[in-house]
Amino acid sequence: MSTTLEQPAAAPAPAGPAPRRPWPGWVPAFRATGWTLLLLWAFATVTAQFVGYSDGSASDLRQGLRSGEVTQVVLDLDTYPDEVDFGYTEGSVNHVDVQWRDGWRLRRTTLTEYPTEARAERARERVQNSQGSGPGQPEPARIVVAPVQEWLEAFEAEVVVADLPPARYSIGSLNLPAPLFTTLLGLTVATWLLVAVNAQPWRATSWAWAWLVLVVPPLGVPAYLLLGGPTGLFRPAEGHRRLTGGWALLLAWLVLAPLSAGLLGGTPV
Repeated sequence: MSTTLEQPAAAPAPAGPAPRRPWPGWVPAFRATGWTLLLLWAFATVTAQFVGYSDGSASDLRQGLRSGEVTQVVLDLDTYPDEVDFGYTEGSVNHVDVQWRDGWRLRRTTLTEYPTEARAERARERVQNSQGSGPGQPEPARIVVAPVQEWLEAFEAEVVVADLPPARYSIGSLNLPAPLFTTLLGLTVATWLLVAVNAQPWRATSWAWAWLVLVVPPLGVPAYLLLGGPTGLFRPAEGHRRLTGGWALLLAWLVLAPLSAGLLGGTPV
């Protein structure tokens, strides 16, 4: 007669901590933040194109006035004297800031006014005969006969007298007032923080998006908000390859940075 020994039942394994469930409102909050930053960035960027100004060319101003494309010029009458007067003593030579709109973009340059046509012509000849334009030697197109306001009105352009304070901050060749520059800087930092809390962004790693946002904000910020996942737009296929940090840094420095500067400020001729 055989006996069968029953094996004791295995003790149940101790229950570990329950997996942490994500906060149910994380995705909606993430999407709302992404859309808010995108809309604010778009508004600030468009505003910068109309409020900011680029350095203009006096030759382009003359050409625009002659062709009638430039119909209004803002003139700052707070002139400042020239330290070098090409050796002449009579009268005074002053610099006057002027601003005009070239299409949809503001341009600004400085005209140098001479009290008489004879002195202005001598100054142009001296500049043309020199090897370069040093201090006190502006390009010939900048040299006009005082007063500048009457010179501009001779082209039948509307002259508006106003203060033209210089912009202290610039992005590329686009000069911006301090409040607008601060807004764009704040949006850049906020977008970078959004990259930091997003462990699995789309199309590029967190390091890659961080480099793009910090090195080329005008392109990196909207690219991340549109393509990186915060707004949920343009979702990529599962298992897609992602750009890594090193390649993103090279792309930002060698390609996107020059492109960004050209798109924002343009290059005056």
